[in-house]
Amino acid sequence: MDDFEAETVGLFLTLLEDGHVDNIQDEKFRELHKMSIVFEVEWLRQECCQELQGRMKKDILDDEKLFLFEECLFIIKKFQQYDMMGALLAALVLVDNSLFILSYLQDFEKLESVQIDFILKLGGSNCELFLQTALQNLKDKNELGDNVKLLLQKMNLALCSEANNELYNTVFETISNLPNISLPDMKLVIQLTTETTRLAISRREKRSNRRGTRLLF
Repeated sequence: MDDFEAETVGLFLTLLEDGHVDNIQDEKFRELHKMSIVFEVEWLRQECCQELQGRMKKDILDDEKLFLFEECLFIIKKFQQYDMMGALLAALVLVDNSLFILSYLQDFEKLESVQIDFILKLGGSNCELFLQTALQNLKDKNELGDNVKLLLQKMNLALCSEANNELYNTVFETISNLPNISLPDMKLVIQLTTETTRLAISRREKRSNRRGTRLLF
């Protein structure tokens, strides 16, 4: 119990007596969820999960998206459980998340790889937003930052080169002009652009073949 705040411990003990969860404040929710797992209180763990799932079924504003996204990330990082994040992404895929993603990426250089992974999944094919993020985080830089590298490696660059070719080219021109870019990073950039070109050509050929097949019939 020493690892938790006294107020949260008191709330936890009260919940054990009451036997149900009701109107838990956001700032207390994570600690209670954590305690339910640490102390193996299965009914409380399930109610915490049901609380998250219930919120996912409502109209989700950006503040609520942040709470849900961070809680699902916490579950992944702490307990390696991905189901809740999967449910959240499925709920959010039906709405426009551009403003939320843009806000979330404001502190891009401080994000962990798992955060970038799932914000990319949430963003889907929003190439312009992610290319702009890369470009903004190259501004006034002398070398290629770790998170920009990670973003470019995980993005669908073939799709982005087709959907936003001018912006795509600007990003990689900016990278090639970094004053202190390292040799390994330059090799990585060449590898990424070469692979992107190959995939883009393959995509065009497949589309052309499909059109040819339809014309035959």
